[in-house]
Amino acid sequence: MCQGLEHGNSPLIYLNISKNEISALGMVKFTEVLFLMKKLEKLDLSENPIGSAGIEEFSKVVARRQQTIKDLDISDCRIQPKGCSKILGSIWKQNTLNKVNISYNNIGEGKNTCNALLECVQKTRDLVLLKLDSCKLGDAGAAAVGDALYKQSQIKHISLRNNDIGDEGGRRIGHGLESNKSLIKLNLSKNELNDAAGEIIAHSLRKNVALQVLDL
Repeated sequence: MCQGLEHGNSPLIYLNISKNEISALGMVKFTEVLFLMKKLEKLDLSENPIGSAGIEEFSKVVARRQQTIKDLDISDCRIQPKGCSKILGSIWKQNTLNKVNISYNNIGEGKNTCNALLECVQKTRDLVLLKLDSCKLGDAGAAAVGDALYKQSQIKHISLRNNDIGDEGGRRIGHGLESNKSLIKLNLSKNELNDAAGEIIAHSLRKNVALQVLDL
């Protein structure tokens, strides 16, 4: 595949190479070719064993502002916290991405990844959709998202489904919703929110004038 794309500028605007057993080594070669694909707008790399090493190489491409990718799917790519930090950091530094799916990777609750998540949600100007389902975020990751929402993120849709989010995480997200004026859809289903956390989120909706869809 790489040999077919590496000669001249490719006219492709959508490339789906999901489920192709692409490894970290394969990603190194692919990122070299990706620099030549100046018209690419949508890229699906999901369900490949890319791992953190592979995604770190890819992050270098994402961070380059001349890239045109608007829709990126890297879900279920066996990415660990270090790699997640790299790609999250690259997303907010890049100004064309509109939709990103990082679901089914291990972002975790570590300080570095949570800081990267906060910056990604808060600082990314053009990002509309961010999917983080089943990323083991826990309360720390949810708190990072909540804090970013409180500081006025521009994101319209966030999905945090199945992330072991408990009372504290729910409380911080509720706090963020109170002042946020951009988020219109939030998915918190299949988490560990109890009645108290639900009440806090419900109370925040009295002040929130933007949210249209809430899935608990």
